[in-house]
Amino acid sequence: MRTVELGVSIAIQAGNVHEENPNVDLNIRLFDSLSDADQTIDLLNNIEGRKIGSGLSTDASRKDIAP
Repeated sequence: MRTVELGVSIAIQAGNVHEENPNVDLNIRLFDSLSDADQTIDLLNNIEGRKIGSGLSTDASRKDIAP
């Protein structure tokens, strides 16, 4: 909902704020630690969420998004 409510730029900032390194290479799939893997999946999920949010109208409800 952040993308719909706040716009893509702010959604990116909000999604990345708690990540240690939001600029990691998201193509890497072998990790040195569980936290590195967790960060990558968080960032990938944020990207997918923004794609979904970008295609919604500003008055979309949570029920509209996930019926």
